[in-house]
Amino acid sequence: MSTSYQQLLQEAYDQKRAGKKKQLQAAYDRELAEITGLEQAADRQARESATRLTSGAQGQALLTMDNQLRGDLTAISQARNAEAAELAARRQALARDLAAQLEQVQAESDYEEAMALYQLSREQDSQQAQTQKAMAALLAQAGDFSLYGALYGLTQEQIRRLEEHYRAQQAQ
Repeated sequence: MSTSYQQLLQEAYDQKRAGKKKQLQAAYDRELAEITGLEQAADRQARESATRLTSGAQGQALLTMDNQLRGDLTAISQARNAEAAELAARRQALARDLAAQLEQVQAESDYEEAMALYQLSREQDSQQAQTQKAMAALLAQAGDFSLYGALYGLTQEQIRRLEEHYRAQQAQ
């Protein structure tokens, strides 16, 4: 197989594979940025809610509101923790999806590249076989059947018979 064709083919598939991986990584980065934004918004909302509760409580009788304040702060914290857990699960699922998609891109690209290299090899083998057959025919015209023997797996006895037949034809 011609190394230059093989190398060009491999480079083309490497570039195609790299492009697909880059697209997947960009989509992953966008989703990750969205999740990070949601986490920041949830943190901000939890802080604002807690601040509103505590500032309102300072202006009133702190002792009577203490139990309610604690309950409200706990509810805010629990809501924030639930949202954080949901976003963490989403982040993990996104990472798993990216890994699976990258693996699939790699496998598909490897298969396509292998098939293309196989086809190139077959074409080059066919061209080489045609060249060898043409050379065998030229040698046979001169009485040398050794290349026919190599191409077709002829025994020394079969080659000897062909050569004898050729010499007999030439003697006539």
